[in-house]
Amino acid sequence: MQTVPFIPDNAPFSAEQRLWLNGYLAGLFAAAQANSREATAPTPSLTPLLILFGSQTGSAQALA
Repeated sequence: MQTVPFIPDNAPFSAEQRLWLNGYLAGLFAAAQANSREATAPTPSLTPLLILFGSQTGSAQALA
């Protein structure tokens, strides 16, 4: 299991900047892990979807 990268306390940033950067890195790391899991997961079979519309003025077609 990999650890989440972080900005150390002795980095030349304020506490607020360090907090923001650590949150940003954690989000990037989580997204990268999710993408790698999706790449190895089997893709589900897709079922076609039929959308029916009806309108007296024709505006429902654009919405559908």
